[in-house]
Amino acid sequence: MTNFHDRLHDRICGAVLASALGDAFGAPYEGGVPERLIWGVLGRRHGKRRWTDDTQMSVDVIESLLACEKVEQND
Repeated sequence: MTNFHDRLHDRICGAVLASALGDAFGAPYEGGVPERLIWGVLGRRHGKRRWTDDTQMSVDVIESLLACEKVEQND
């Protein structure tokens, strides 16, 4: 049986992963025609979809929270 913290960790990881997947699949449809054309060219790396800066910023905030154990604006 898993404890509360393990379940919470799994739920947080699942939420972050779901958000990143949604971002990667939705990114090609974001913005106007020029942005969509650019994303069509740049939106995949080695055949894999890429997430946008929105997901990257979320990951950076999560990593900062884990490292600093609090909101540290300068981090």
